[in-house]
Amino acid sequence: MNGVTAWLAVLIHVDGQGAQPDKAGTRATLRAAAPQLRWWGWRNVVDEDHPMLDPTQTHQVQSAPDLVTYREPGSATAAVTCLDSKDRPEE
Repeated sequence: MNGVTAWLAVLIHVDGQGAQPDKAGTRATLRAAAPQLRWWGWRNVVDEDHPMLDPTQTHQVQSAPDLVTYREPGSATAAVTCLDSKDRPEE
């Protein structure tokens, strides 16, 4: 591949909704039951999360997510932000 290394990562993308304690509970339950994976995602839904976390707050979630998506009201698509592993807060 012309000197380019290709790789595929498996990520669990958590999409709970509602109050932040509910989202955190869903994520904790999934993490407890999931196989040992390195990569985790988090989705913020603009009109369903109460309150919705901003990017800084999202990256302060316990075990900071590696992928964060934002879904706008009535949209099937999401804006995406990735937190580079070198920029991740220490766990």
